[in-house]
Amino acid sequence: MPRTLSQRWSDFAIARPTWSQLIIFSALNVGMTVLQLVMMPLVRIWLGATALEDVTFA
Repeated sequence: MPRTLSQRWSDFAIARPTWSQLIIFSALNVGMTVLQLVMMPLVRIWLGATALEDVTFA
């Protein structure tokens, strides 16, 4: 029976814990960056429809 991805990842994480932490950190970092890139235009459109757009900071 072929080993599942979960089993292979578990073995890799046990054999190389530092590398597995780096991979998880990098994946989360890229995921958060993509999420921000997607959300920023949506938030800008959403806030553009409110009175907050006309507030001046002086």
